Amino acid sequence: MAIELYVNLAKTTLAAPLSNAATSCTVVSSTGFPAPSAGQQFRALIDLELIIVTAVSGTTWTITRAAEGTAAVAHLLGSTVYQPLTAASLTASSLQTIQPQTATSFA
Repeated sequence: MAIELYVNLAKTTLAAPLSNAATSCTVVSSTGFPAPSAGQQFRALIDLELIIVTAVSGTTWTITRAAEGTAAVAHLLGSTVYQPLTAASLTASSLQTIQPQTATSFA
């Protein structure tokens, strides 16, 4: 199971139209979104379709379409993309092992 990544208030738009069969998309900016490494992912919402983003290279994202029962549909240039909090992402997070954090000294 992949590790779910989260950020607050990440939002961008599609830099190119997205067909219903595409496995990658180009966004205007990836700034503010997670940068998944191997075994990590985050979810994004485009219109009413949830996608799972498994890799980010600049402004190109590798995606899995139609997550959580949504339909893979075409999306227009300029469609809004943001990271929602979903039931499945919360369930996945609750199953993840919590890694201990190293304390930082603030002398």
